[in-house]
Amino acid sequence: MSPATRADAAFEHATGSDSMEPSTSQALAHHERTIHRPDRLSGARGPLDWSNRPRPDKRYRGIEPIALPTDLPRSEAPAVSVLTDDAPSRGKLRGLAGLARLLFFADGVVRRRELDDLTLHFRAAPSAGALYPVEAYVVCGDIDGLSAGLYHFEPVTFSLQPLRDGDWRARLGEAAADPELAAAPATVALTGVPWRTMWKYGERGYRHLFWDAGAVAANLIEAGAAMGLPVRLIAGFVDEVVAHLLAVTDDQSPAQGGEMPLALMPVGAAGEEPPPTDPPPPVRTEVEPLSRESVDEPRLWQAHRAGDLSSAEAVTAWRSQLVSAEAEPIAKPGLPPLDGEPVDEVILRRGSTRRFAHTEVSREKLDWPLAVATRHVPGDLGADEHTHVTPYVAVHAVDETDAGAYRYHDSQLTPVGEASRQRTAELCLGQPLGGDAAYTVFLTAEVERLVATAGDRAYRSAQLEAGVVAERLQLAAFIAAVGATGITFFDEDVRAFFGTEAWPMMAVAVGVPAYAPRPGSRPDHTGV
Repeated sequence: MSPATRADAAFEHATGSDSMEPSTSQALAHHERTIHRPDRLSGARGPLDWSNRPRPDKRYRGIEPIALPTDLPRSEAPAVSVLTDDAPSRGKLRGLAGLARLLFFADGVVRRRELDDLTLHFRAAPSAGALYPVEAYVVCGDIDGLSAGLYHFEPVTFSLQPLRDGDWRARLGEAAADPELAAAPATVALTGVPWRTMWKYGERGYRHLFWDAGAVAANLIEAGAAMGLPVRLIAGFVDEVVAHLLAVTDDQSPAQGGEMPLALMPVGAAGEEPPPTDPPPPVRTEVEPLSRESVDEPRLWQAHRAGDLSSAEAVTAWRSQLVSAEAEPIAKPGLPPLDGEPVDEVILRRGSTRRFAHTEVSREKLDWPLAVATRHVPGDLGADEHTHVTPYVAVHAVDETDAGAYRYHDSQLTPVGEASRQRTAELCLGQPLGGDAAYTVFLTAEVERLVATAGDRAYRSAQLEAGVVAERLQLAAFIAAVGATGITFFDEDVRAFFGTEAWPMMAVAVGVPAYAPRPGSRPDHTGV
């Protein structure tokens, strides 16, 4: 049976047909349910109830926050070099100020906008609809200015909420089957709150958790690299152990909304491995309600739990399976003749472009962003020097390049068909941005093959890697003096348009902005 036929069989079974070979993959069943089609947008629920919009930040009650320093260490390392260089880093975390810098440039508030009686806090990492479903926690040993413990990062007030005392790094390292993680001075744990995205996007909002977490992860990796700090992205861990340590729950009431661990990110050069610890006691916390009411989506949670790993041995086995899965060789970007602006400033300038001019861009502003975006992600997302994400590109206005559809492979663009601004806009749910851009990149992965090799957990890692690639692509676009924005699409139509068995995970439109974007600002404590 061909991969396409095998995929069709899995999807037919997921939607209730028993006429073809059955599939037990809950992840693939979720994928089929949440496909956008021209005659049916996934998750469409009619007008949004703005009075019930989930709050985009988690606020604990009765916990005295620790204000983070706003005078952050600065890096003068040129962003073009940081995003190009894959040389290993060995730097040490520079205390609380260094941690604050990483948290701010990963997911801190960089812009504020008043909209009627609503204040929108736009963050360093993009999020569709400014819903921000990702939370960040810090598990650390004693570092300069901060005692060992578990802390929640609150972006709006730029503070940490202490949740546990003591050093829990060994427990986290055991859950991730990763002694080096345990020896890192701190680990940033990313979680997802599905109701925040379900409010607007229905069950398809599950995908957004990983896209947004991937964007936060990309910023954290590059902000660390600018200071010589090693940062890794770990997708394999024992879910139940990590959730208990972070004191997050799958309680889907409006007060909680449900929360799931997505990734672990150790930062800084490893030191001595801490001694083992007993399981931590429960933490009783109270948080402000997300919204007046919420909608339970048991199938989303079922799809997620199908990818859970139950032991350190299962984590190790999953990593071996993922490494064995067929993958693309990563690109090897060279240094282009671009401005030497620091990473910090690029992250502050990055913002979703809302209008593109029909202006041609140079070929290097296509080649270099694609190469940078698809370079190796440090961590456990697959084999070294390989990626599970394959970009397909609809080119509209690139110098010395014919308009058309292309596959990006091994640092080369291969023509696969024709393309036009109108057709690309149609693929992007009829949104003009997709066609107005100089080029639009569709990031794909062969999720059926990955799931067949490494189980439902591989669906999570594919979406997460696509989120990293998409954010790197946007950062590279801004370095190259153009703009970019994430955009959604008709899944099956994109697949047919490029003639691929891979499924689109994300799409990014890149081009010259039709206006002068306003850069973001550095942190303060004025958030409310």
